[in-house]
Amino acid sequence: MSLYTCPAADVGSTVELSFDGQSLFGNVNAAHDPPISGMEHVRFKRTESYVKEFRPLDMGEIELMKGTGTLKLRALKIPGSQVMEFRLMLLTRLLDRSQ
Repeated sequence: MSLYTCPAADVGSTVELSFDGQSLFGNVNAAHDPPISGMEHVRFKRTESYVKEFRPLDMGEIELMKGTGTLKLRALKIPGSQVMEFRLMLLTRLLDRSQ
């Protein structure tokens, strides 16, 4: 699962998550462009530490074999001026289903 924001003008992007010859594809089909907040709680203006509510984007499951490799997230289709604002990717370990 990834967390993202995306203005309405940029909806429709397609992203690919790949690792060792395997790929997952996700589409940013919903706009989610909340305001930045937190400025009202600080005494001095600064450029960091403000927050934004991000929305989850579930891309499915990918098998990550033991060892090293490069996990890549890249844009395949960018219909607007940007793909999305990407916050983080959360990987959840699943139990081995073959047992």
